[in-house]
Order: sequence, then C-alpha cells, then structure tokens
Amino acid sequence: METVAEMVGGQAAGANNFRIPQAGNITMIAEKSLAFAESAGLTISGGAITVQGTNNVVDTEGGGAVDDLDNINGGSDGMLIMLRGAAPLARVVTVRNRVGIGGNIDVSANYLMNATSCTLTLQYDSGQSVWHEVSRS
Repeated sequence: METVAEMVGGQAAGANNFRIPQAGNITMIAEKSLAFAESAGLTISGGAITVQGTNNVVDTEGGGAVDDLDNINGGSDGMLIMLRGAAPLARVVTVRNRVGIGGNIDVSANYLMNATSCTLTLQYDSGQSVWHEVSRS
C-alpha cells in the first residue's frame, strides 16, 4: 500500500512528515495532524482580501488603527482558511457578517480580531459564493 506522500508525489521529510510539491504549504506533523505554513500577509483593500493560502495574517489597509473585512476574493469549493490578526496589536480588523450587496462572509456575529491570538476559520461554498464560519477563538 502506498503512503499518502507517495500517492501525491511527495517526499519524506522526517519520520512521519512529508511535503506535497504542488501544495507546499502543507506538512504532515504526525499521523493524524497537519500544519499549514503561514501565507504572505494579506492587507485589506476596499474592505476585501484575496486568499493566497490556508493560514493568513490579515492587516489593516494603509496600516490604519482599525479596518473592516467584508469580502474574501478567491477560494474553491470546500477550501478552509484561517484568518489571524496582525501585529502590532494597535491594528484591529473586524470581520463583518454579510455586509452590503456583495458581502460574502457568513459569520454568526461580527468578529473583532484585536490580538494575534484571535483566529477565525472559514470554509468556502462555491454554490453560494460564500465563506461560512467554522470556528473562532
């Protein structure tokens, strides 16, 4: 039987670790867990970000003290993303629920990311073109 790494053409990176060449931001840490490398920082522009990976740090537009996130561009059906607030803590991002005509973020309530430990996990539904909340911390 092939290992997961062999099935996807990955290479061993240690006892229980492997790397997937086309999706290089994923590393298997142990038999039943995954770690996602941090994507390039995402800066809000006009209330939106464009997803570039799974693990994302979101910063305010122009380094402002506060900003609102109303739309997330990109994504494919079933894709999971994690959003975290950026340092310094003086910059606060509010993820807003279904704002305006084009608002495509479906969260239970607006979410204030006012610390780097604040995370929001979302999953994309291409049928509705909406990012749905999975969890927050």
